[in-house]
Amino acid sequence: RLRPQLRRTRGKDNPRQILQQLRGRNLSQERKMSILRYYRRKFEDQGWIWKVNERWSDRTIQEVEFLTTYFSEGDRILDRGCGSGRHMAELQRRGYQTTGVDISKEMLTIAKKQLTEEPEIIQADATSLPFTSNSFDHAISMYNVFLELPSEKERSEALEEMRRAVKNSGHIITDLPSFPSIDPSWRPSSETHRTISLESRDFWELTFDEKGEVIDRVFIHYVDIEEIKKLVERAGLSLIELVEKQWCDKIRRTMAIAKKS
Repeated sequence: RLRPQLRRTRGKDNPRQILQQLRGRNLSQERKMSILRYYRRKFEDQGWIWKVNERWSDRTIQEVEFLTTYFSEGDRILDRGCGSGRHMAELQRRGYQTTGVDISKEMLTIAKKQLTEEPEIIQADATSLPFTSNSFDHAISMYNVFLELPSEKERSEALEEMRRAVKNSGHIITDLPSFPSIDPSWRPSSETHRTISLESRDFWELTFDEKGEVIDRVFIHYVDIEEIKKLVERAGLSLIELVEKQWCDKIRRTMAIAKKS
């Protein structure tokens, strides 16, 4: 069982106490554990998952319609950070072969229930994919999956692993918040949430209970244009284009399209 490593804190009054408590810790491990705890909590409220999938059903269709402009019929697609499997389900419906990888076994449990065909889903770390080289035609990493990787080293390793798993001329498509929405005001403070900055583009999103105590936190790193360019180049990929999309729910995203040559 994943237990919070920080004592409960009067978050709304002193949110930066969390930063004091984190000093001297293995921040990379702490950030990764925060993601696992976040999805464990979401899994315990499975109604939340089904509401999200239903609310985003039209958006999922739009996203997949965009993704498939880079695919050919029957291609094998790796969904790195597949979560509850909403993109896999729509890709399967359109005849694509899909394999999903996620670090959260709770999200994979939900994906198994959602997918109609026998799913190939595997619990694994993004920096060490359990596939031989050149196994997939293309790879995708959707929503905030890339933002949840806790360090530049791991973000770089994740892209390098996706490159290794994809065949030559395959596309690697990463979904990012549209820039310049990396400002913390992207998620304003409220009675239940507050975003505090660790350093440039690194944030903790805190959740409070009715007493104002921090009951959950999740790490997010906002990747900007220059960083994604650097990471793509370091992974040995060619950046084909950056495409800004505004889906039906009015949320603006930037799709980074890279290719293995």
